[in-house]
Amino acid sequence: MDGASQSADPWEGKPWMYSKPAGSSQLKYWKDEWGKVLLSKAEEENISLIDRNDLRKLQPFGRLNDDALSAVIDGLVESGGAKWWEKDKSLRIYWRSLESWADIVLAEARRRNKSLIYGFQGLQEVSPGTSGLPIADKRKILDILVERQVARWVEEENNIVKVIQ
Repeated sequence: MDGASQSADPWEGKPWMYSKPAGSSQLKYWKDEWGKVLLSKAEEENISLIDRNDLRKLQPFGRLNDDALSAVIDGLVESGGAKWWEKDKSLRIYWRSLESWADIVLAEARRRNKSLIYGFQGLQEVSPGTSGLPIADKRKILDILVERQVARWVEEENNIVKVIQ
């Protein structure tokens, strides 16, 4: 996403968007809109894991009170766009699915004629955007490639795969 095309404050001129609405239909719309902003900001900043304090430092989320921020997070978790990670310490934001990451890794590996991906460092070399992903998700991306039969394990215990050209 082009960061220049999005205002730093998506609700400029709409101060009511910083207050959590009371009505259930308004609340759903409000959560959905804030969820879109959170996903967009996470993609723009390549954020996959963030704790509540760091999220509060990102604009425009710092303008939300604790109750409103919790509602935004809850809405994104309910919609499947995020989940709590590490015993609810961090929020794992899925601005791109693991299946889409696998597609990107495969396309980049083939484009670069990279037949071997040597572990998680090799995964990041093929697709630098994966650098912010948790290790468990990097492993899942490799698993997806193998399950799709577009790669095979060379050394599974060391997360080394051979991409089938």
